[in-house]
Amino acid sequence: MVAPSRVRISEAQSLSWLVFPAVYGAYSLIRGPIVDWYPYPYPFLDPRQQGYLQLAVTAVVLLLAMALMAFAVNAV
Repeated sequence: MVAPSRVRISEAQSLSWLVFPAVYGAYSLIRGPIVDWYPYPYPFLDPRQQGYLQLAVTAVVLLLAMALMAFAVNAV
């Protein structure tokens, strides 16, 4: 912020930052039942506590919040 970069990052590039959290979430949901994870790495990723529908709603809300944060960081 003190000395901004001369190269501007595109919004598509800033959205690419969300690939890792999305892949990690999918990996956790696939691996969890296979190895009978207890506890899951994060409580909001545990479908046994809340069910898959609530987990999907939470994941979409988190994805939108992270996308907004990525845009905010890109704007700064």
